[in-house]
Amino acid sequence: MAPALENQDDKMRSPEVEEGNGTTEWSPWKTELDSPSSPLGVGATQSEDILQRHVTASSHISISPGRQTAVMILITLTQLCQMYPYGLGIGSGLSVANSVLNNTQHSTQIIAPCDRLQVQAAGGWIAASYPLTSGTFVLMGGRLGEVYGHKATLTVGCIWWVIRHLASGFAPNLVVLCVFRGLAGMGGGFMVPNAVPLLGITLPPGKKRNLAFGMFGAMAPVGAAGGSAVATLFVQLTEWKWAFFFA
Repeated sequence: MAPALENQDDKMRSPEVEEGNGTTEWSPWKTELDSPSSPLGVGATQSEDILQRHVTASSHISISPGRQTAVMILITLTQLCQMYPYGLGIGSGLSVANSVLNNTQHSTQIIAPCDRLQVQAAGGWIAASYPLTSGTFVLMGGRLGEVYGHKATLTVGCIWWVIRHLASGFAPNLVVLCVFRGLAGMGGGFMVPNAVPLLGITLPPGKKRNLAFGMFGAMAPVGAAGGSAVATLFVQLTEWKWAFFFA
């Protein structure tokens, strides 16, 4: 019994397994997925192709340092501009709402007591319409970027954002203004989840990538605070629509 068991153990540990007239090398990495007759229908060649696609997608693009810096600056400025409407709604929502409700182009800083509640409600909608849709479409924008490419999705989101944000300045009433700001927020929701992967794909691991992610994250509070200050100046000194035409 002992010799028979030893022969079986030798066959199990053997690096080669006889197949027909030849021999094939045994490897612990060969699984049932590598068999053409696998119920999953995935052969060895298909498994290698899938692995290669994942490795290629996770690696960064080799470009010159100058282009890496340009991409980093452009994406950072994109995040800065995308945060401008947040500050606009928070800092100037009441003033814009008062002007729109009174059908005046110039801002009226004095709100009549009888209109105070209505202006406050309208200002709340102006402030909330952009971040409401921007946060809603983040997951959808990231998924579309995975399917159609982050660069293409980011470009479409930027174009959509610019058109809808400019259209907000031509809004004839409060409802149209809130709708256009909400549509602009959809573009913002497509921009953010695709800008971050582009930084990771373009920049190799190192100081430049760390700097890029740090600057991108810092643009959120800087853009919101700057948008609040700049929009307030436009609303006080010029017609309220120029606050939308500036960004």
